[in-house]
Amino acid sequence: MTNVDSECDTEDHVAEKSASHIDDPEDSGEVAGPCVEAHVLLARTPQQKQAKHIPTLAHELSIPSLAHLVRAFLFIQLHPNDPRHPSKVPLLECPFYEGKISIFSSASSMFYAPSDLCGTGGMCCEYIRATLNWRNEGP
Repeated sequence: MTNVDSECDTEDHVAEKSASHIDDPEDSGEVAGPCVEAHVLLARTPQQKQAKHIPTLAHELSIPSLAHLVRAFLFIQLHPNDPRHPSKVPLLECPFYEGKISIFSSASSMFYAPSDLCGTGGMCCEYIRATLNWRNEGP
């Protein structure tokens, strides 16, 4: 497990600590001190040979509804207190996104998990890695 020895004070400090450990071989660990409810840090560089727009990525991944899912996700992010279930929100009310996207194959996530026996105050860190082929198997 990865331990971050110093107490966290700011989100910038959390990001700095996450960045320094993103390539560690362990997938999770405890983090000292309660800092933020959650923080995600993406890998330093995006994938170069992946789609740069949502329709292209939807085709590459064979997920025809990806554009609709992204719109629903954006609605949830912009309206976290909306009482409706995301599936009940009309698509016309969801924001439309046509800009470029970047694909990252790894990230670190620091989060508050009081029910887990983690670092001081329940702060945990997990490393998330995505790969098309795992041990020479995959699509």
